[in-house]
Amino acid sequence: MTEPLSATHEYLLAHYGPLLTFKHLAEVMHLSPNGVRMAIARQRQPLAVALGEARRQLGRRVYFEARMVAEAIDGCWTIPANVTAKLQQGRGSSDKGLTTYEKCHGGLQR
Repeated sequence: MTEPLSATHEYLLAHYGPLLTFKHLAEVMHLSPNGVRMAIARQRQPLAVALGEARRQLGRRVYFEARMVAEAIDGCWTIPANVTAKLQQGRGSSDKGLTTYEKCHGGLQR
């Protein structure tokens, strides 16, 4: 039995197919392709870590699974303890009391 698709996953499949390129991901995130690349490389935010987990390399080309990107955007991705520890290094206790959504999206919503 398959899980129902979220609206985000349906949108990504309809517009980009099952695999997204850096350019496609940049369009979805409203960033430049280099901005997406740097965010994933630095892994300072849980959303960037989740997008890094969605990364698949086929030969020299890099793609991102639409399903995993949709889960990261929707906040369904759970943060493993080792990733949380990695994110906490050098940050102090600035995220204490924040929800997973707030941590994924860079802080408190205004």
